[in-house]
Amino acid sequence: MRDRLKALLLFILYWLAFMILARVVFLLYNYCLTKQLTSSEILKVFLYGLKMDGSISGYVVMFTGLMLSISVFTTSKWVWRIITYVNLFFLIVSCLVVIVDMELYRHWGFRLNTTPFLYIGKEAMGSIEPAVIVKTFSVLIPLVVLFTYLLIRKLVKPLYSFKTANIRVFVTMIVLTALVFIPIRGSFSVAPMNTGFVYFHKTKAFANHAAINVVWNFLNSVFRGNNSYPENFFDKKLTHKYFDSLYIKSDSTKMLFKTARPNVLLVILESFTAGVIEPLGGLKGIAPNLSNLTREGVLFTNFYGNGDRTDKGIVS
Repeated sequence: MRDRLKALLLFILYWLAFMILARVVFLLYNYCLTKQLTSSEILKVFLYGLKMDGSISGYVVMFTGLMLSISVFTTSKWVWRIITYVNLFFLIVSCLVVIVDMELYRHWGFRLNTTPFLYIGKEAMGSIEPAVIVKTFSVLIPLVVLFTYLLIRKLVKPLYSFKTANIRVFVTMIVLTALVFIPIRGSFSVAPMNTGFVYFHKTKAFANHAAINVVWNFLNSVFRGNNSYPENFFDKKLTHKYFDSLYIKSDSTKMLFKTARPNVLLVILESFTAGVIEPLGGLKGIAPNLSNLTREGVLFTNFYGNGDRTDKGIVS
């Protein structure tokens, strides 16, 4: 029994170590944001994040524990091979998620979920700079090599010497494996594990984001639903009802033009910002012609897009 219990414990420590190291990589890669956190805040990132680390690690550990329980009745090598293949597959997927997330967070400001699937295409791939590929692979390769070595040489190899055991060992292993469900769920309350479990800071979003286990976040997003936008959020009748309630009945339109039906040309600039428009408090001399146009027409100084990506912002 002792050898199987030790093996189960080592698998738990293995995955927790990987998840903690993944968070270290994320913090170092985004050092410009990490340096804004105090030492105590960084410590809390790891302490609070450990809840979600235990949750995602629990899934693969529970499967491994089940296979260790089955090994009580057989010495067949296929049991150990299944453990190897499943853990290795989860390791590779986790490593890919970690390295993609650490770069995308710099641009998008949220931990990786299925949102990138909406933008995947040759145009998106063509915008990736070679330097980014080099940086990410310089992290990916050592991470995969190190943890593959530990998995095969230190965890799986000793399993091949295990002998069969009695039913008491089987029952004990099943009970201990079942207990892994506790960290997976995260609590005994109604709410299961979610990102709210690791949020601890009231003002610094990055501290909360860093505490999220990105592998958990990504897989949760994958299994939670599809990756396409719904065609309609509301029934048409409800939509009209909601809009009617927002606007006053009398006409409050203020005419800005001399003609009743002007010819309006709408120009949308991708990745543009008010930070370069001088009349809006932007830098001087960056976009002089656009700044001049603001004096000839109507300038909206309190107009904001409520979307965080182009496809949402244009609609807003």
